[in-house]
Amino acid sequence: MSTVVKSIRVKEEIWESLRRLSKEENKPLAHLLNEALERYLADKIRKRGAEKIQKLPRLSLGKDTITREEIYEGRY
Repeated sequence: MSTVVKSIRVKEEIWESLRRLSKEENKPLAHLLNEALERYLADKIRKRGAEKIQKLPRLSLGKDTITREEIYEGRY
């Protein structure tokens, strides 16, 4: 499913780079923008997931509660 976007402000130098890249790779601008946005969103989602895991104070694996530091001990 696609949505038509009527107006987005883009910096002039970014727009020129996108147009040049579009011609070099023989891909439509919409395709390049979709790829870039997908990568950006995937990166943000991964970072949020990593932050959530890092903020976990303790993990319980049944009986004993262990800390994050104990799990990653010796890896740094």
